[in-house]
Amino acid sequence: MTSPSNKLIQSEQASLISTSFLLLLVWGLLLVHLGGCSSSKIYHHRMPSEHSLENISRFHIDRFEGEQSGFFREILIYEFGKLPYVDYLEEYPMGSDGLTAIVDAEVLVLSIREEELLKKDNNYELLQHKLVQEQSSGQREARKAFEFREIPRERRSFQRTLDLEIKFSFKSLETNEVLKEIKEQVSFQQIYSEMEDELLIPDQNQEMNRLARLLLKRMLMKISPVAQQEILELESGSAPLEWTLKTVDFGHTGIQKGVRYATNGEYEQSKKAFYYVLYEPKSLEKKERFTFDDGAYIRLKRAKLPDSLMMQLLKLHGRSFKPEELQIIMGRLMNPEESLLYLGMIKSQTRENRRSDAINVAAAHYNLGIIHQLLNELEMASYHFAQANAHLPKDKYAQKWADAQIAMGVYNPVESLTGLTISKAGVGQAPEQSMVRTQVEPSINFDGLDLTPAEMNMPALKPVELPPLTNELQPQDVGSAGSASP
Repeated sequence: MTSPSNKLIQSEQASLISTSFLLLLVWGLLLVHLGGCSSSKIYHHRMPSEHSLENISRFHIDRFEGEQSGFFREILIYEFGKLPYVDYLEEYPMGSDGLTAIVDAEVLVLSIREEELLKKDNNYELLQHKLVQEQSSGQREARKAFEFREIPRERRSFQRTLDLEIKFSFKSLETNEVLKEIKEQVSFQQIYSEMEDELLIPDQNQEMNRLARLLLKRMLMKISPVAQQEILELESGSAPLEWTLKTVDFGHTGIQKGVRYATNGEYEQSKKAFYYVLYEPKSLEKKERFTFDDGAYIRLKRAKLPDSLMMQLLKLHGRSFKPEELQIIMGRLMNPEESLLYLGMIKSQTRENRRSDAINVAAAHYNLGIIHQLLNELEMASYHFAQANAHLPKDKYAQKWADAQIAMGVYNPVESLTGLTISKAGVGQAPEQSMVRTQVEPSINFDGLDLTPAEMNMPALKPVELPPLTNELQPQDVGSAGSASP
């Protein structure tokens, strides 16, 4: 007969074995994943440009003029020191030397602008009441009643624009002849909302420091007489494993497929893979849950779900369902026509993994931008970088958009009202050569990691070259939300 203490010891041992097995399994899956998709980086070799300085291996900065020129001079000296194939001379060199170039530089543009943006719209609050009704038996029964309260609101944000342009002149120490003259420009533009944590918004001076380093690195790459290796890292998206309590995330399988094509140089195949993710970013798994909480109803209200259908859905308040359960319940609450029009919207607004949708759509757009950039298709690259930033704002996306605009020669750093800004680009139409055309304009995410209403209703995409993967239609406009009376 086993004593209670022995049973306790055996139970602890079994628990320890189970935990160890789970950890080993997770590590095994991780190793398999890393072996199957060992890299998300593209190693791009850049040949020497037309601005390369051949037979020059030593540099000295003579004059650096303009605003904050001393600061930029120190950064340039630091960047020179990191190059293995050149030497920087602290003192002005004496004599005649054909291997040495004298550098003169001038800051032409240094600008930091922040413009306040104000967006007026309505927010909603779901109010719950208890109604006591007297039954024919004389007993009283309490029932739930709901109403939406419309709250006007103003959402403030600011658009930050930074521009830096520096002119460089390289003269031969031996002949005093001007070897090269280069103008290098770099800019950055992003929108930050009042909802964001101020600690997460980069300091404007630190951002200018970052832009200066980026500009000087690009200038040095242009004058380099040797081939340079550029490393471009693609994004994997998000699809956390439920059974690991979402602590393990290998990325979206469709995006990973496109990454594998891209890292192997199969760019056309990778573009198709990423476009398919844009068609169907949601991968509904068996463990997916659809939760009808206050937030879900408010999102559906913003998306203009008809009041009559909203009244039916309010019967599900506070409940959560598996995909197969939801399918049965929706079949009872909606007729076939309503199901065709609104089932996709209801699933999109109630699914618990909604946040992954924005991450995956943004990642697919960003990766497409990188591929188009490598293929020198700058208009397409610019479009996809702007779309990535519209779905999930990141400074990395915004920087890539500005770089593409400058490379095309269409960036307007002066007039934000008539020029193409990052916010305007985010709601622009897709270029004619795009495989998919956006029918619903995405909105800039003003609420941090939460999504704005227009973005939560994922854009329905119309195919041009690829077959459609979804048949989700847009909801009808049933009038102002203020007339709701559930």
